[in-house]
Amino acid sequence: MKKQSSLLPIFVGLILTIVVASGCNMEYKPTAKGSLDSILLVVDTTQHNESLVPAIREVFEQAIPHVPGYEPQYKVQIASFERESDLSVIENRTNVVIAAPLDEQTPTGSLVRSMLNETFEQNVRSGNSFAFPAKDVWARNQWVLVLTGLDTVAMKQAILDTDTRLLEPLLDYELERWTLDIYEKGEQVELADSLMAHAGWSVRMQHDYVWTFDTTRFVQFRRPLVDNDRWIWGAWEDLEDPGVITPEWIQAKRDSIMATYLKGSRPNSYITTETRRPVTTSLLSDSEYLGFETLGTWTMVNDFMGGPFVHFTYYIPEQQRVVFLEYGQFAPQVGKRRFVRQFRAMGRTFKVEPTMTSDSSK
Repeated sequence: MKKQSSLLPIFVGLILTIVVASGCNMEYKPTAKGSLDSILLVVDTTQHNESLVPAIREVFEQAIPHVPGYEPQYKVQIASFERESDLSVIENRTNVVIAAPLDEQTPTGSLVRSMLNETFEQNVRSGNSFAFPAKDVWARNQWVLVLTGLDTVAMKQAILDTDTRLLEPLLDYELERWTLDIYEKGEQVELADSLMAHAGWSVRMQHDYVWTFDTTRFVQFRRPLVDNDRWIWGAWEDLEDPGVITPEWIQAKRDSIMATYLKGSRPNSYITTETRRPVTTSLLSDSEYLGFETLGTWTMVNDFMGGPFVHFTYYIPEQQRVVFLEYGQFAPQVGKRRFVRQFRAMGRTFKVEPTMTSDSSK
């Protein structure tokens, strides 16, 4: 319970800091530059190379558990901040983490104090807060995290104790930015509308997916490239009691559907869940509907293929049915991180036909 409650100030800090730091003049701010998977770490390396830097790297560069092979959550690059002119290197970057003890007499320490008001400083001194995320501080589509504390030892311990929960605000904002990026490059509105007319539910469609297969209760879309094959499939069925939905139930349903419709080229080959790697299911707390997200990897039975998947299970009470929506990839020579993040953003665009009832959906 202690670790759970200690995260609350992070989100309080997020709300307040946005108001203080980025509440005005957004139209005059430049757009942040840099990839969504990289973080610029601003820290005094002369003092913290053996303390804060390893702790921050341990949290932000930890492996993504749901992709084959090692890929970090984020790639950390270190920047020095020795004079005011160095701010120009920092202020236009996409993701920035600034770390220093509150009373540290260094340029980085001064920068930290300049970004916190008296209330925030008091929260730090009383031990109630140490992490303050904010959006759009110096640029649009920017995420900044200030990490501070009374001393290096306390900061390091707080960072390691909070662990992956430090990533949550950044991940949420990254998915928002992926949504903008994906559909700015092209969107197939007519294809999404056709899916809605056919199934009573839909998601936003990226510009070059092709509808390749459908039955009464199953559809598939593909983006076939030689070195990066990606697909979307969806299935739906009647369900009166959403209480039966559990991680085990979702996996059993997925595997049954894929054994029927996602077959390989070899005899008796089909896609199924790779159970030797982590598979996690979590509630989508920000979804309009009862929704679950499952992350993991798939494997091909009777063949040597595999890759990541992102699965969504949505329950629609008005229609008394459940929708299974999955994104998958086969790309042995391509990094998976950004595509998994894209899948997670795309699946969150799920919507349903509001006038459709349980009778008309059959």
